[in-house]
Amino acid sequence: MTLTPQRLKRLVKQRERLEHLQELELAEAQRLHTTRERALHESQGEREALLQCVAPSELGLAPSSELPAYAFLLVRPDPDRLAKESRGHALVKHWRILFHLSIDHLLQQKIANGSLTPTLAVCF
Repeated sequence: MTLTPQRLKRLVKQRERLEHLQELELAEAQRLHTTRERALHESQGEREALLQCVAPSELGLAPSSELPAYAFLLVRPDPDRLAKESRGHALVKHWRILFHLSIDHLLQQKIANGSLTPTLAVCF
C-alpha cells in the first residue's frame, strides 16, 4: 500500500495522539488507584473513630454489639419528607444508594487484594 507523504504524516500524528491519550488514561487510573489505596488504609481506624463520635445505640446496635467489618452510613430519612414519598419510591431510592455503596466497596476490595489493577481499570 502506498500513501502520500501528507497522509502518512497525518496517520503518524493520529497514532501519537492516541498513544498520548492512553498514557494520560493510565496515569489517571494509577492516580485513582493510589488515592483509593490511601483511603482504604485510612479507613482501618475509622471504626474506632466512629465509635468515639456516636454511641452504638445511635447506630441501631445493641450496647454489647460490635460494628461489622464494613459499615455503610446513610442519613436517616426525615419522617415528614418520607411520609410524602410512596413506600416503593423510598425503598428504591435507598436500595440504589446501598447498591452503589456495595459496588464501591467491592472495587476497593479488589484494588486492595490486587485483582483490579490500574491497567484493568482503564479497560472498564
